[in-house]
Amino acid sequence: MWPERLTEYIVDRKLELSPEFIKNNADIIPLLFQVSLLSDVEVRLEKISDLFLNFVGHITPYDVAFVYVWDPQETWFCRGLQGEIPEDIEKGDIFTDAMREMAKPILVPDIGLAGIEPDELPIKCSSMIGLPIYKDTKVIGCLELFRKGIKAFCINDLILTKHLLLSSEKVLREVLSPDREFDDALDVRIDVPQRHILLDVLHQYEELSKRLSFPLSVAIIEIEDRDKFGLYQHIPEGIRTLKTLAKRIQEGLRCYDKVLRYEELSFFVILPGCSSRPR
Repeated sequence: MWPERLTEYIVDRKLELSPEFIKNNADIIPLLFQVSLLSDVEVRLEKISDLFLNFVGHITPYDVAFVYVWDPQETWFCRGLQGEIPEDIEKGDIFTDAMREMAKPILVPDIGLAGIEPDELPIKCSSMIGLPIYKDTKVIGCLELFRKGIKAFCINDLILTKHLLLSSEKVLREVLSPDREFDDALDVRIDVPQRHILLDVLHQYEELSKRLSFPLSVAIIEIEDRDKFGLYQHIPEGIRTLKTLAKRIQEGLRCYDKVLRYEELSFFVILPGCSSRPR
């Protein structure tokens, strides 16, 4: 059970990428989009601590990182531990328990002022942040970052890390899944992000376009004749059709264009730098 005194460190506010925030972090923001281009082939489970947490380190420097996943299987990994591996590390800690129960981020700028006893901490540290990891609307795990130096984590670190997780949600879900099963016909998993993150991604592109003053266009591509492709009669065949279409759309776009699953038979395409006005 996590101590009640941690309640004041639970962050209960929106962590948005405002235009001013993007302006002040213009050198880091492109990494948020770069991580969304990763595939589960590039980030296999045995490489995730080296590749994914390397992205985290560029976004928000840290000394030690823990990642815990409790659904659909118990999984954990860490980076930065040197001769201080805590007992029962795989079970998590007070921060893990708090995020699992509250499903909200944690920011502890000064561990010394938080009233936490040394034996309650997973490692000796001076500051920490933690964020839930979501699968759709369900919390399936958490990311914990610790610093040992003088410089403390701040709300900006939490905002950047939160949006990094949003951008990498798809690849984390694929890597951490115990197997690759077909979903039901109306919610099939394919190789593009799902609708539930569309608004977050679009909002980021909109803010970036305002900040850098470039036009932004969107398009919706939809399959009209679902029976023709067997999308409901034979699920595996329907999945192959959707995957093929998603791949062909992506192949016909530039590397920085974005394709997202919109509805069961349609795709939402974001085209930065493109205008709807005829030339």
